[in-house]
Amino acid sequence: MKCISILRYLTDHLENLPLGVTARLMITQDIPIVLANLLDMKPWLKVSGENNNTRVFEGSDWVLEDETASALPKIEGQVWIALYNLLSKKQCTDKYELHHYRINVLGKLSGHINDVLIRQLPILEKLREWLLRLSVAQTHAQSAKDLVLIEAVAEIQQSLENRYANRYDYY
Repeated sequence: MKCISILRYLTDHLENLPLGVTARLMITQDIPIVLANLLDMKPWLKVSGENNNTRVFEGSDWVLEDETASALPKIEGQVWIALYNLLSKKQCTDKYELHHYRINVLGKLSGHINDVLIRQLPILEKLREWLLRLSVAQTHAQSAKDLVLIEAVAEIQQSLENRYANRYDYY
């Protein structure tokens, strides 16, 4: 959980870090997808006991969550802020290619952003709008590169079959 806080502080100061750090976060490690998966799994919440008590990881300990409290756990807020920073800063978005898998994973996040969450983190309203536009754009525009790739694979398969047709016996 402490790594999430460190990552969030890194994303706050990306413009002061070397360019290689941004490339490693966005391309090599694919941190936006990691953060999206964390938001799906919510490892800072734990349901335990006979009464299905929900515990939240706050600070460095598991604390019993009040049922009346609708407050966002601090660690979840850190994840949302880090994700917002990575998807809104120009030096990050220039390096981050949005392909089908990434659009699907990031698009699911718009369902997690509700009015209660926006009241606690107002920056998420912009993120939700961007995610919704992204999912709409994906449904209307099919990538031409994917279609070309399918054709190229089909041609390779046919040439391999022709090349090795008489060399092996098939049962």
